[in-house]
Amino acid sequence: MKKPIKKQMKKYLALSLIEMLITIAIISTVMLLCGVILNTLIRVSSISEARTSARQESEFLLEYLKKSIRNSETTEIFLYAPTGRAYDAKNDQVVDVGGVTGYDTALTTGVAGTEIHFRPIGYKSWVCLGVFKDKDNPNLGYIVKTTASDLTSAADCFDNTRPDYKLNTFVLNSTDIDVDQLNMTYNPTFGANYIITIDLTMEPIHWVNDNAEGLKPTYFKQAIISTQRLSWE
Repeated sequence: MKKPIKKQMKKYLALSLIEMLITIAIISTVMLLCGVILNTLIRVSSISEARTSARQESEFLLEYLKKSIRNSETTEIFLYAPTGRAYDAKNDQVVDVGGVTGYDTALTTGVAGTEIHFRPIGYKSWVCLGVFKDKDNPNLGYIVKTTASDLTSAADCFDNTRPDYKLNTFVLNSTDIDVDQLNMTYNPTFGANYIITIDLTMEPIHWVNDNAEGLKPTYFKQAIISTQRLSWE
């Protein structure tokens, strides 16, 4: 005798609409938490990397200046506060933007300068280092270093028409760091030596916006460098 058709049919289990909605809500919550955690990790990593870059580049620059100044003759270290020049990032060179001044006379005691020229002992070439604002974006700054074997005047150091300019000139800071300030002053000390105070301010260009104003952190560093000329009595 055949069994009724209804008894031969298998029973299938299914989720109700409420159960499905609950499952979707749980999965959405988990995905949201994962997204928040991942976003936080990326932000923390970006902040840490930006701070590390600013710190390393500032320390490198100040260490370079320390070694260079201490190994230069005190009578061949000059500070200037020039105007009328900017850095053209597109063409990778310092350019005149009108009325170049400030090279006629080296700065006196206690006056802050943005450019330093020195000649290390045993070298024939002059080393010039200065900070320049971007030609197209004044909010960006670059530290540029160049060398020149012969200088008729201090203004010739960053003159891009010199034959060896392209070969000997380059930017010290990376494209991820903006140099906001590089001020240098000197004061006499014992004998023929003097002290140079350097104030350096850098900030990362790429920064996570953690507040409504979008303010970037500023990394300030100061160094006091003493020349080391020997005097015999």
